[in-house]
Amino acid sequence: MGYLGILRDDTFACRNWDPRYIRPFYFLFTTLLLLFYYPFSPFLLPFYSPFTPLLFPFPMTAREYLDILHVAERLKDTPRHCTTSKRRVESVAEHSWRISLMAFLLKDEFPEADINKVVSMCLIHDLGECFTGDIPTFLKTNSDRETEDSLLTQWVKSLPTNIAETMLALYAEMDAQTTLEARLYKSLDKLEALIQHNESPLDTWSANEYDLNKTYAFDTVAFSPWLTALRNEILQDTLTKIDQKK
Repeated sequence: MGYLGILRDDTFACRNWDPRYIRPFYFLFTTLLLLFYYPFSPFLLPFYSPFTPLLFPFPMTAREYLDILHVAERLKDTPRHCTTSKRRVESVAEHSWRISLMAFLLKDEFPEADINKVVSMCLIHDLGECFTGDIPTFLKTNSDRETEDSLLTQWVKSLPTNIAETMLALYAEMDAQTTLEARLYKSLDKLEALIQHNESPLDTWSANEYDLNKTYAFDTVAFSPWLTALRNEILQDTLTKIDQKK
């Protein structure tokens, strides 16, 4: 939970205060500090200001950091509806890792995009499944999505304020699907699933996936000629895999 403290010491930290009520007082305090201290700043700027740390949000504590990681660790044990090439059921964490790698590798192909932001989106996109588990796209209902979004939002809002605000802004951008970065993330999310299916043994596929792997995500990648070419290559791998069974 984010907190406000007069000193950088947990002894003085008010951890359970709602940031919505703290923030107005915090900004009032910093505004007064600027008004009374910084008229003299031209003479004092060469020196360290004891007030400067109070103008910025306090960083998370080591315990808060560990608490976030302990929740995220659940994704290592959260299975997805797919197997690896050696028939092991893949985890959500593995899927999130590889789409992050996919984003990283596309920096030169999409120089106009903020690839660091895309990687961030990829890393956090399935954190809601820490609370609900993974449900295949073709089985997931609107009710399932609402439950996942509600639990995720509740958890994110409990995090240190600067982390929570960053994550909520990213999720809003991802949901809106209006920026290049959001579209890249969504495309890679779907394409990675197709790639993994092509890598998994064909007898692990469900019946509907024979057609789904031929059609899925073409509409999502249509904005990008490069991603469309990648989708076509994935389709060729799918067709080759199915033909080998005949």
